[in-house]
Amino acid sequence: MSDVTTLYEAVDRCLAAGETIAVATIVRRKGSSPREVGAKMLIRANGDTDGTVGGGCGEADVWRAALDVMADREPRTVLVDLTEEISMNTDGVCGGIMEIFVEPWVPEPAEADAAQIDTSHLDLPGCSTFGPSARALTCALLEAVAAKRPAVLATVLACMGPMPRATGDRLLLVDGEVRAGGFHAPGLQQRVLADVAAIIAEGRSCVRTYTLEPASSLHPGSLPASVGAQGSRPDGSRPPGNEVAPTGTASVFFELALPKPVLVIVGAGHVAVPVAEVGRLLDFDVVVIDDRPSFANRARFPSADRIVVDDFETALDALPITPSTYVVLVTRGHAHDVRSLRKIVEQPAAYIGMIGSRRRVFAVFKLLHEEGVPIDALLRLHAPIGLDVETETPGEIAVSIGAEILKARRGGRAASLSDRTREQHRASLLKDAERWLVSR
Repeated sequence: MSDVTTLYEAVDRCLAAGETIAVATIVRRKGSSPREVGAKMLIRANGDTDGTVGGGCGEADVWRAALDVMADREPRTVLVDLTEEISMNTDGVCGGIMEIFVEPWVPEPAEADAAQIDTSHLDLPGCSTFGPSARALTCALLEAVAAKRPAVLATVLACMGPMPRATGDRLLLVDGEVRAGGFHAPGLQQRVLADVAAIIAEGRSCVRTYTLEPASSLHPGSLPASVGAQGSRPDGSRPPGNEVAPTGTASVFFELALPKPVLVIVGAGHVAVPVAEVGRLLDFDVVVIDDRPSFANRARFPSADRIVVDDFETALDALPITPSTYVVLVTRGHAHDVRSLRKIVEQPAAYIGMIGSRRRVFAVFKLLHEEGVPIDALLRLHAPIGLDVETETPGEIAVSIGAEILKARRGGRAASLSDRTREQHRASLLKDAERWLVSR
């Protein structure tokens, strides 16, 4: 269970008990910081907390802000600057800057707030107002996580211009559709809905800033009847003090609650065992495949989420390969590598790595290329697998593989073993193709 899931379960329990609480979230960071974007801390009225945004003096500042947020129910942003000159007396080892949004979570919304805005133009399933309760949102979010469906919680961090009552608005989207909550600014909600698919594809929680024209940043009931959406009277004149209708800007934090990525380990030999443990440590759903029940079993892979005992081709046929799938080929033989790769090499996996010597790797590439697999599809494989470090034991090999998977997922500049051979394999495959053409 992820930290975020655990925290939202705590939020839901507090709301169910009628508690008003504050939740602090890291929404931006620069430089080295103790926690990642999206890390959260729950603060109760009695000062108790769940989770952490990094500890130390910065977290104390957040805690104090949270007490104010619960008192006046107004969200705040706290800037935690860890760039002070480091001395022997300095707490912590990080030297970056974190922007932390602290927001109230109230068991039931004030009816007066809901009545101030006409929401009849919005189609929010199950919501007659902007979220009948905060708990409706937490329940829907937790249900999506349990069902392994992609969810995004969009929260307005700050706004300027004609967008009343917008800061702190929340909108929950599941499978790209509105599930709970809503924004007071309909134009902002439309922009967020248009962006959510691309943000899910990026796979990272982030902040985006939007500039909105007055017509889209205000609700229809926000202006006097005699004033048009652009701030003008029907005759085209502008009322006093409204010569220019300003644009609105809003910053929105997109918090992703996505299903765990899946690590598929093809082969259950001696290297696969520590690879499964590394995958679990990296918070993957781990699937182990082998055709030998004496190898693919719970005794050898106690932490695997799923163990499939079947021939490799049948098992891979039945397994969805998506951009969130990472495949590690550690089979016991060349023939199994070839049969497995035939099934997955042109599928949209985020990562495919194959163990083996340079000679074995090229033999597999050559055979599949002769069968019609494009060179570029073959060369996206990480083969030989792992980062370019000296390894001897299965555990060391597994750490090298796990680090390369992390590089593929998060980015980085560490060299891979396949970096040294990729262009050599390309040249050899092209040369073989030329020879074949000449021989015809």
